[in-house]
Amino acid sequence: MCEIAMAETSEYGAWQRRFANAPVPRSSTRRCSPDSTKYDEQARPGLGTAGLAPRTVNFNGHPWLTRWFAPLLARLVRSPHRALLVTVTPPAAAPGRREGTVKPAQMTPAPHEPPHPLAERLVASVGATAGALLDLGTGGGRNLRLLAAAHIAVGVDDDLERARRVESALRAEGLDVRVHGAPYTQLPLARARFAGALSTHALLHGTRSKIRLALSEIARVLRTGAPFFLTLASVEDERFGEGIMVEADVFAPASGDEEGVPHLYLDAAGVPELLAPHFVIESQRQTDVDELVGRWAHNPGAKPRGRRHWFVQARRR
Repeated sequence: MCEIAMAETSEYGAWQRRFANAPVPRSSTRRCSPDSTKYDEQARPGLGTAGLAPRTVNFNGHPWLTRWFAPLLARLVRSPHRALLVTVTPPAAAPGRREGTVKPAQMTPAPHEPPHPLAERLVASVGATAGALLDLGTGGGRNLRLLAAAHIAVGVDDDLERARRVESALRAEGLDVRVHGAPYTQLPLARARFAGALSTHALLHGTRSKIRLALSEIARVLRTGAPFFLTLASVEDERFGEGIMVEADVFAPASGDEEGVPHLYLDAAGVPELLAPHFVIESQRQTDVDELVGRWAHNPGAKPRGRRHWFVQARRR
């Protein structure tokens, strides 16, 4: 039996949720019955990468059908809204019969998680010869990949093993990067080394005093006038006030994948107040980020709801 598993990309999942009551593209809903050539149509709203839905096609034990039809089907059902993950389970050999040679269909890997919009803006805002860029809170490497493709780029992550793993993965892609494993309050980097910095995750977490220390370290390693693009959590995020109150505007979830991790939430006035000692804010915008938060940092099966962040574009004083 040839099992063809098609995993919707996050882009397609968002498209599908938007048009949940509309007919779903035919290629995404076909199921071939083993005993019939008819196809059943079935609406499948809300499926994202977590909603893997295998479709099973029975080739009745014919290896040559598996070998030729599976790759053809993978090409036929491809669309710009999805990445296909095609796996083939060879048919079991009948008793007393020599098993045919079955070549599995080539897997088309899902694309990398796209970079954060602020990463794209940072790359666009600095000149090609501006100098090195810093990615604070590298995580899965989605932003560092973009920065390193255009500039010298250095990452810092507070998880040493993750830092090593991401550095190895990006180097395997041909990118010349370095990812340090270090706390954000003690960066192992020289003063005024960087022409720009980015943080789309790290500064969501911590007490106010800890985040202030991290901002001081970022300012230390940035050149005067260098851009710093970052995200901060908003008091309009639906998680504000949930969990254990650590201090004013700081709450730690009582359960889940971020249990016990303090989160600082800020209102419109709190953002410049936090950054004022070292940075001048050029732009501050509150944004819904359910579709933007990095999946590496959360339970893959969990779907973010009601997340709101401040997108801040600032410059080193």
